[in-house]
Amino acid sequence: MIYPHATTFFKTHQGKLTWKELVKRTVNSYWDNKLKLEAASKSSLKYVDIDRLSIGKTHLIWSSAGQNTHAITKASIKCRMLLGVYTLQANRHKFNQYEVEPTCPLCKQGPEDRTHFLVQCQHLTSIRQPFIDALSKAIEEMSPGLYQQITPEPTQLTRRSYWNVRLVT
Repeated sequence: MIYPHATTFFKTHQGKLTWKELVKRTVNSYWDNKLKLEAASKSSLKYVDIDRLSIGKTHLIWSSAGQNTHAITKASIKCRMLLGVYTLQANRHKFNQYEVEPTCPLCKQGPEDRTHFLVQCQHLTSIRQPFIDALSKAIEEMSPGLYQQITPEPTQLTRRSYWNVRLVT
C-alpha cells in the first residue's frame, strides 16, 4: 500500500479526530498483518483461528470469562489446551525421560494425551456430554449430516485440518 506524503494530510485540513482515527487504523492494520503473518508460522497456534485475531480485541476465550476468578481459571485452562501446552500425563512421560507413566490417571485406559482427555476418557463422559450435544446441534445447523460423518471417529473433533476441509466444502 502506498501512503501519501504527510504534507498532503495537513493541506486537506482534516480535523484532529479524523487524523487520530486514520493514524490508529493505519497502525492497527500494520500490526494486524504482522500478527497474522507471525501467528501463521507458529505450530503452537495451529488450533487458533488466526483470521479472528485482531489488535485491540480480546480473544473470545478471555472475553467470555468475565471477571469471575473461577471463570478466569477455566479460561486459562481452555487457552492452554487450545495452544497444546496444558500438561497431561503423556507430556510428563516425554519430558521426564519416561519416568512417569503416560496412562490416564482417571480411567487407566490409554495414554492421557489431548485427544484422550477431550473425547475418549470414559471417566469424563458425563462432564463432556452436554458440550458434545451442544456442539452436535451447532454443527448440524451449519452443515446438516456433518456430525453423523464425524460420530464414528470422535477423535476427528480434535483435528483442525478435518474442520478446515469439512466446513469449507
